Amino acid sequence: MPSTYSTSLRLELIGSGEQSGTWGNTTNNNLGTLIEQSIAGVVNISVSTADIILTNYNGVTDQARQAVLNVIGTTSATRNIIAPLVSKTYIIKNATTGGFDIVIKATSGTGVTIPNGGTSTVYCNGANFFLVTGSIPNANQDLNGFNFTGAAASTAAGGLVEYSQMNTAILNAQNDNAGTFQKQLFTAFSTTGGTVAFTLPVASLTTAPMAKFTGSIAVTTGVLTVTAVASGVLYVGMAITGTAVVAGTYITALGTGTGDVGTYTTNQTVVAASTAMTGYAGIITNQRLRLKFNATGTGTPTLSVSGLTAKNIKQYNDLGVKAAPVIKINMLVDVEYDGTDYVILNPLTPTVTVPTLSPIQPFTATVAASAMTVTLQPTSIDFRSTTLSSGAVTTVDIATAVTLVIPSGATLGTANAITSNLAIIAINNAGTVVLGVSNIAGGVDLTESGLITSTTISAVSDSSTVIYSTSAQTSKAYRVIGYIESTQATAGTWATTPSLVQGVGGQNLVMGTLGYGQTWQNMTASRTTSVNYYNTTGKPIQVLMSTTGGGQGTMILSINGSIVIVGGIDGSASNNGNNVGAIIPNGSYYTLTGYAASYWYELR
Repeated sequence: MPSTYSTSLRLELIGSGEQSGTWGNTTNNNLGTLIEQSIAGVVNISVSTADIILTNYNGVTDQARQAVLNVIGTTSATRNIIAPLVSKTYIIKNATTGGFDIVIKATSGTGVTIPNGGTSTVYCNGANFFLVTGSIPNANQDLNGFNFTGAAASTAAGGLVEYSQMNTAILNAQNDNAGTFQKQLFTAFSTTGGTVAFTLPVASLTTAPMAKFTGSIAVTTGVLTVTAVASGVLYVGMAITGTAVVAGTYITALGTGTGDVGTYTTNQTVVAASTAMTGYAGIITNQRLRLKFNATGTGTPTLSVSGLTAKNIKQYNDLGVKAAPVIKINMLVDVEYDGTDYVILNPLTPTVTVPTLSPIQPFTATVAASAMTVTLQPTSIDFRSTTLSSGAVTTVDIATAVTLVIPSGATLGTANAITSNLAIIAINNAGTVVLGVSNIAGGVDLTESGLITSTTISAVSDSSTVIYSTSAQTSKAYRVIGYIESTQATAGTWATTPSLVQGVGGQNLVMGTLGYGQTWQNMTASRTTSVNYYNTTGKPIQVLMSTTGGGQGTMILSINGSIVIVGGIDGSASNNGNNVGAIIPNGSYYTLTGYAASYWYELR
């Protein structure tokens, strides 16, 4: 059977049994010439007064098979480069003189416009041409101004923002005149309603519209009807200018038009009679700008191009989520429109959590009129969940000071002229902090591993085993935020300023445990039976009393009036002594009765 040819590259496909003895020539031509040209071939395409149809041959060298099309010549209008309607990728450079665009397209379907001086990578899917990377929008186009909100107005030269449009050759890493940033400073700006509006110095720019056409806009629907297109292609997002066309008008959707004549939906409903119109690059997905901010941004910054709808400026955080940006003075960034927001391509600096000791909570304790007032200053406190099987944490922000008044008459189980230790407790009442107090001597569990129930404090709050609070609370999460050491001449008459007000945090509670900073001390000379000895050290102590015998009797050790241990002494021999001992909680007292101790030691 005779040879056939492939669809896209038109390579000769030798028929079965054909070209005996010469098939190598055909294969070498396919591999060494045609395929090589499709991958790395560069061809000059000369254009001047008419459109160009690329040569398109089976099995021999042609223009349409080349990888790179360098379009040259002098033009007086936009020219079309017409390629075969088959799957193919091209790199196209518009090196023409005259300042006009070129359009790569086929005999049907949509094409891609390459602005003068630009280079673009395009592909055809067999039906239409599409832009991959390139010079849309043009680096030298007139953007008709920017709006940037989120920073205060500045009187410095250049306003708040500098604009640079990234041109094609930057994307394609080419070294030529197109590979530069066309940078313009915003030198004119005004502030209206909190929005800082910027205008590019138009006189210094070369106007390079994306399309020129004749059209009209209906007053009730905002439909743009295009009757003729002189150059370029219309698309969604294109900004439109013309006689009676309201500033900021742009195409929001395609109607019957798909780039040429037809109807398009706009964002305006102000009538514009049939007139010559110009389309500029508007908000295009993947459009990239380079901005330099000449002031620090605040609030929620937005960017508006060519008077179009303002879009939020965002920045990705270390979790890959778009977040409010950090905009600092003199910061130079690349910004790309992702279809929803202008995204600063430089990601936010990751948040690094450095382990720290727990913060010491700020509170005060004052006395007046025989009452003590405890005040927790504004702060933030983390609470455990009220579901004990959950490790969830709730953070409560305290915006204003919270107080607890220990009224006159409320002893909280303290004794006259004996130093007491009071735990100050923050209770989470559905997001509102309520303060509570507990006498540490009562041994109430304050490990924060469970929930607490409290009683409303009053003048008869006299128990050391009850938690008292401003209002009664039931099964609530809590935190011990500090403690108070207080010695009152008369229990319940709060007249003397506390000797210690200590916010809990860091290693405070760890250092308050038994054995930490304590030594065994011989107290024999200063201790005797039937006397109450209070533990006012601020932490638990351990006591140990022993006797050498020589008589008969019992040693009885009591804590807070309750017997905890009894030791018998048999007097039949001098070595038949005994000993008693216990841990005395902070704020509690102990008493030895009965047989006198020969040795009396305390770990304190």
